[in-house]
Amino acid sequence: MAGAGTSYERVVDEHMFRAGVGESGWAGTFRVQLFTTPGARPVVVATQYPGIEGQSLTNAAEHYAALVWERLCPDEPEPPIWIECQWLDDLMLSPVRTEFAHVSRYQLTDPTWETVTPEEIDALVGHPVDLRRGDGYVAPPEPVLPVGVHQAFPVTDLPLTRPFRADCMLGRPRRTWLDRAFRREATGTWSPRSCCYYHRVDWGLVNEIGVPLVEAARAEGLRGDDLTDAVFNRAEEAGASRTVLYALHKLLCEPIVIGQGDDGAWHYTNGQHRSQAMKDAGVAQTIVVIYADDDEAGNNTLTNTLTQRTSRDG
Repeated sequence: MAGAGTSYERVVDEHMFRAGVGESGWAGTFRVQLFTTPGARPVVVATQYPGIEGQSLTNAAEHYAALVWERLCPDEPEPPIWIECQWLDDLMLSPVRTEFAHVSRYQLTDPTWETVTPEEIDALVGHPVDLRRGDGYVAPPEPVLPVGVHQAFPVTDLPLTRPFRADCMLGRPRRTWLDRAFRREATGTWSPRSCCYYHRVDWGLVNEIGVPLVEAARAEGLRGDDLTDAVFNRAEEAGASRTVLYALHKLLCEPIVIGQGDDGAWHYTNGQHRSQAMKDAGVAQTIVVIYADDDEAGNNTLTNTLTQRTSRDG
């Protein structure tokens, strides 16, 4: 390797170098060791846990190398010799030396890689180099995964559906929700439609059985699979028909999923067809899933929505 036999001094050892490259969106962390010696290009050994620390050294090589050049050795006329070392837990991948086909001031493009050995890296700088991630590494916090919260939700507050796929969703004339609800209450009957499975289901009955069971399970502190299993088993024990159980299972395990955008408006992630069938049938409330950062946030989202609706209607 070029530079072999020259003795370099390590002048920077930054264990948590943070890169956020302006508008390009390339961002990550890695260890930077900068070695210099008079009259020769600096050498940088960059070490990272790929997949954990943002954009990998491989994918963002030209951006990271240019940024280190600009920040740590800006007076150098050429970019540093760039060596990448990546670890998968305790397994070190083969280090590579990265070259760039096109170089201008703090701008690099078209990287190519050549495998090097730890011994060759030691020979390049004239002494042993620590290729580990380093004791100063700070693991990123575990990502907060949204929690799916099963809740009872007023059908009238479900978002408007956008017709697609099935013919019964393509602009057919429909009775209003109030008309459907009044007819159901007045006659005590429900009239299925033959157009599709969702319009054949008596969602009013399904939710009359399912909603109280969901609320009871939530009050017991059950969530996720524990909740869905408990609700389904209790409905079965109560003698619900196979048809109702099948529809309830779909509500629990293939749920209507809704969320709120930045403007506060609700939108669907899943369940438009069922929602429209319930609107058409005049169903009062149904089981939905709202994803939130935590269970309390999901409750607050629904509570705020219903409070606003009550204030508006009152």
